Amino acid sequence: MNKDPAPELSVSDDWYLPKSLSTDGIVAGTIIRGFCHEQGLKYTGGCTIFKDPLYCGESMGQDSLLIVCHDGAACKPCVSLRDMPGDLELYESLSQLLELAGFYMQECTNWYTAVYRKEE
Repeated sequence: MNKDPAPELSVSDDWYLPKSLSTDGIVAGTIIRGFCHEQGLKYTGGCTIFKDPLYCGESMGQDSLLIVCHDGAACKPCVSLRDMPGDLELYESLSQLLELAGFYMQECTNWYTAVYRKEE
């Protein structure tokens, strides 16, 4: 018998996806969360990782599907190459996963990145 809780139940509150996100925003966030957790990058620094762009309060990324807050979080090397040596392999691996699903990331500031749907 598997004693592990369901993935949704094992995610800390800091990794929850806002219910107000679009379906695409939820899909993109699920990809990012799964990738970061597979890499063992779960520490959030007390920051809520995902925000709805409409309620984020920032001007950049308002038209995105999802805002990923990474200031002080272990996920930063996956979604940002700014202000640190970065881990290009992590960043490129996540970017490829998102691209396969039709998404891309754009860093807005040193503390958050926006996720968009690729135009066809």
